Amino acid sequence: MSVGFEAFLEKDLIPNSSIFLTLEHVPPESLGGKGTILTCKKCNSESGRTLDAELLKYLEGIDFEQFLPNSKQSTPMTLNGKTINARINVEENGLINLHFDPNRSNPKIFAEVVNEIERAHSFDPDQITNLSGNIPRKKHDARIMEIALLRIAYLKLFQTFGYAALLNHGMLFIREQIANPNKDILERPQIMIADFPEGISIIKSPIEIQCFLVTFNLKTKSATRKFNVMLPGPSGVNIDIYKNYRSFVLGNHEKSNVPLAMEYLPEKKYVSNLNLAFGYHYYWQTFTKS
Repeated sequence: MSVGFEAFLEKDLIPNSSIFLTLEHVPPESLGGKGTILTCKKCNSESGRTLDAELLKYLEGIDFEQFLPNSKQSTPMTLNGKTINARINVEENGLINLHFDPNRSNPKIFAEVVNEIERAHSFDPDQITNLSGNIPRKKHDARIMEIALLRIAYLKLFQTFGYAALLNHGMLFIREQIANPNKDILERPQIMIADFPEGISIIKSPIEIQCFLVTFNLKTKSATRKFNVMLPGPSGVNIDIYKNYRSFVLGNHEKSNVPLAMEYLPEKKYVSNLNLAFGYHYYWQTFTKS
């Protein structure tokens, strides 16, 4: 499949095809995903370079802020007015190590700092060298990060239900937003903060936010985190779920405290079993009746 919703032929599995299909990892491989669907090489590589990379940077930044095992971050360190670059590693056992980085430092200044440390320790091996530095918080683009999560949810829904899940008006806007992450096509995609089971659910009420909810785990080297992303259903309020969620759930609307009514969908072979081919629409019609 493709975010642009192009049609593909068997010949597109051949590398010299102009729209060569590649194995897509859902979630991204860097975040614990497995290769499960096919997307065009262009979409796959562009999303990896922009959306997936930004999401990984954001999550790894949280890992380091919490000093979780296997997290790391680069930072400048200063000794007697001389600054070099260093890397702080949090080891598996929680031990924090400081590594000087000669490849990203001025060679002359790097040599001077190392010589000063070695000279000081030659006089007193137990002396603590007074290095100073600030650990900067990794900058990330929150909008790009949210669209990266939106793309994962979109691909998870497609992975589960096939093309039936994409044939609705709202998905046109979802695809356009994913393909153009720097444009404001949708209101901010909603990442709900709740501990729902991993998989796909339908939010039945309030009616104003009836939608599919895709819940998935993302794994870094340090932690596993759960995310919940809303996607529009084939009827009802459609993409207005994002605007309504902000006013009903996050705002001061009279329905702000209304609990969510949800239906968790069973895991079945919706794509390979012809009898289940319309499971996406069947469950939507069944669970969203007013």
